Amino acid sequence: MENIFYDIGIITILATAFAYLARKLRQPLIPAYILSGFLLLKAGLITDVVTVRTLSEIGIAFMLFTVGLEFELRKLRKIGKIFVVGGSLQIIITTIIAFIVMMLLNFNTLVSFYLALVVAFSSTMVVVKLLSDRNELDTLHAKITIAILLVQDIAAVLAISFLPILDSISFNTIMLFVAKTMAILVLIIVSPYFLKPIFNFAAKHQELLLLGALAVCFTFIFIMQTAGFSTAIGAFIAGVLLANLPYRLEIIGKMTPLRDFFVTLFFVSLGLELVEVNFSNILTPLIVILLLVLILKPFIVLLITSLFHYERKTSFLTATSLAQTSEFSLVLGFQGLMLNHIPKDVFSLMLLVTIISITITTYLMKYDKKIYKLLSHHLRFFEIKPKETSFIKEKDFDVVLFGCNRLGYSILRALTKLNTKFVVVDYDPEVIELLTKSGIQCIYGDATDPEILEKIDIKKPKLFISTVADRDDNLYLLKKVKEKNKDALVFLTATQLDDALEFYEAGAHYVIIPRFLGGDYAALLVEKFSKNVNEIIKEKARHIEELKMRKRVSKAHPLHKEFRKA
Repeated sequence: MENIFYDIGIITILATAFAYLARKLRQPLIPAYILSGFLLLKAGLITDVVTVRTLSEIGIAFMLFTVGLEFELRKLRKIGKIFVVGGSLQIIITTIIAFIVMMLLNFNTLVSFYLALVVAFSSTMVVVKLLSDRNELDTLHAKITIAILLVQDIAAVLAISFLPILDSISFNTIMLFVAKTMAILVLIIVSPYFLKPIFNFAAKHQELLLLGALAVCFTFIFIMQTAGFSTAIGAFIAGVLLANLPYRLEIIGKMTPLRDFFVTLFFVSLGLELVEVNFSNILTPLIVILLLVLILKPFIVLLITSLFHYERKTSFLTATSLAQTSEFSLVLGFQGLMLNHIPKDVFSLMLLVTIISITITTYLMKYDKKIYKLLSHHLRFFEIKPKETSFIKEKDFDVVLFGCNRLGYSILRALTKLNTKFVVVDYDPEVIELLTKSGIQCIYGDATDPEILEKIDIKKPKLFISTVADRDDNLYLLKKVKEKNKDALVFLTATQLDDALEFYEAGAHYVIIPRFLGGDYAALLVEKFSKNVNEIIKEKARHIEELKMRKRVSKAHPLHKEFRKA
């Protein structure tokens, strides 16, 4: 007990120091944790590697448990066929090509399959964090990226559950696997009927909520282990079941600190597995796998998204976001090591690929728009335009609206009510299709495309509104409008205060800052209704009807039938 107390203490101290340094240098935390584990191994400071490895398995379980908590079934329904098909195609194509390449590098079939899966999966944890840091989670390319990652996560969980029987596969094992899977599906279907009343009571006593969640997590882990499945799949299923309860957010909030601690132990333990390897033996496969991850996989994603008629910039930003391997790949590798499916030097190879690719991704995503500008001309091949690229009834417009997102939807409604001549420019093919069906004038394209600006003839409109929050795109649009149409008003959108001030300095007439709009509107309501309670009740009723209408409309898309009526 003294040894494990010492080991956890020294791991926590060194991991914290490296995490602090990584944050200061604006580097990802995962490589820092792995590096601290490697240094602990080299220094011989860990006395009980086996116990640390066991604790790291709890980290895997908690990580997959919290991933499951994010899998709300209603979110899965909203993904849509296009994302599911795209994500599945990416996994299948990448895995097949990577498997063939690994076989050509003289790896055996089982090791080749593991390495191919490592190439196919990308890191949800890293990508979502980077997108969140840049306030890009609501952008089109972020939504496509997260949808593909979601499909990858499901595939990774299935792989984790299937791999333990891979070395003893036969007709009987397959049938037994199918029977166990069906029994587990029945258990999953009936579980909510038992879990809901239990957690309705637990929610009244906060200390029971966390204990109840952990109890469900470990119960399903034990069930899965008894059925011959992995610990990871049990934790994931438990998370999915709890994700659809009303207390999901409270459970996530209570689980997050516990998960973060044990996940840190997991990543540090990966560093402890980095054995001495002969780099002359793994250098070639290391370079080849990195090329597959950094070039082949983005190329496949770029091609698939373009086939679904997304604009080349959207496709490129999606592709660069997925140019890394996943924390799930490390879980797969760790499991493969425990099952003796892969040797230690191959696991070390997986770790090196993960560390390098995640580090490179942070820089790729940081400079992705600058890289796109350099490659934009060469990416025209990847822009397969939809059947409906525009719907124009009149040539002259008073207003041009760039972007029909949530904010754009509200502006579109106002423009429709004002009965003014306007056109919408958007790079989402689904939006263009719906606008066309609704009889609203629209053009498929990007605000930075000279052809689009020429098509709308920017010399004539009186007002330009951009709901796209990209700094560079807005500055480009503002510059072009001021060059060609000095009398026109320009409204831009910003998510950062510095960007908003820069837009004003550059000549914007008004800058919309979405995160301030709610507060500003609430302040107006306070001023307007502070002396009249009846007016507040009327506003509440109006707001409820508005929300219900938006919910009905958003079942298909935030446009649909409402504008057809208008």
